[in-house]
Amino acid sequence: MNKWLKYILIALGLILLAIIIMGMTGPKSFHINRSIVISSGIDNVWPYVSSAQKMQEWSPWVTKDSTLQIEYFGEEGTVGSGYKWKGEELGQGEQTITMLAEPNRVLADLKINMGFGDQLSTVSFDLKDTLRATRVSWGMRGENNFFGRIFSQLFDFDKAVGADYEEGLANLKRIVEMDTDTVIYQINTGQFPGGQYLGIRGTVPLDEVIPFYDFNLQNLLRLIQFEGLELSGAPLAMFYDYNIEKGTTEMVVCINYTKAIENLPEEVEIISLPSSYYVTTDYYGGHHGIRKAHVAIEAFLQDNKANVVPPFLEVYMTDGQNEPDSNKYLTKVVYFVN
Repeated sequence: MNKWLKYILIALGLILLAIIIMGMTGPKSFHINRSIVISSGIDNVWPYVSSAQKMQEWSPWVTKDSTLQIEYFGEEGTVGSGYKWKGEELGQGEQTITMLAEPNRVLADLKINMGFGDQLSTVSFDLKDTLRATRVSWGMRGENNFFGRIFSQLFDFDKAVGADYEEGLANLKRIVEMDTDTVIYQINTGQFPGGQYLGIRGTVPLDEVIPFYDFNLQNLLRLIQFEGLELSGAPLAMFYDYNIEKGTTEMVVCINYTKAIENLPEEVEIISLPSSYYVTTDYYGGHHGIRKAHVAIEAFLQDNKANVVPPFLEVYMTDGQNEPDSNKYLTKVVYFVN
């Protein structure tokens, strides 16, 4: 009996030693992040990540525990507000908003009762306004205590919680797009005759598209004024590449011109577009909401199994200097197809 007791004590000692080693050598911190692109304006997404009450409308966890009880505190949508939860499946904890940088970032302190102590972490929501959508990143980071280091080596925290994050972001995308998709766009088709344009090209961060366009349009207008030429048609932007992952677009700011110019500046090029079949729609409003028109055309093209041929165009029909009300701005969005 003493022999077996000795073996048992040795085994328990080894297990205890392994636990101590895991607690001392496990990851000191953790970080989870998932992202999604929502076809709606950043101002439409913001309320759903800055309000504890609104968060529950798309939360991946509220339907997973029938005993879940949620208690809100503080003034909705303000720093210091948040919620507490308690349930048989989800345990208990609380989340408190600590920073609101409208409309781009939310930070919150998260405290979860793990049974062996509270796990503290920081939750973040980062919103990036792109040319045609809003990129939402949901993150969580924190420090592992002794038991957290052990737990992190026995359980794939990123995989399990990351799956919940992906589910929640998918819920958020569905709710926001359904809530804001109220405009019906008339889609028209036709034959583009082709043409030549003067343009200035650049690979531009998505949040700098408007400044890039405004600056280079003025350069082009000064050029034709110097040459004694006149505009032939409305100014436009051509978009050849749109990379949400990199947050950039390859675009050309363009104008029609009446005759050839010798000795063009180095940054100016001639863009020739061939005759082509096109799909178009009219968008009224500031550039901030133009993504809806793009989404409408893309849905039409998908339904009709049409292939897009770059570039797509935004033709700015309204002179903003003569029309102070941006709601009256008319932009023709044009996609070439084959």
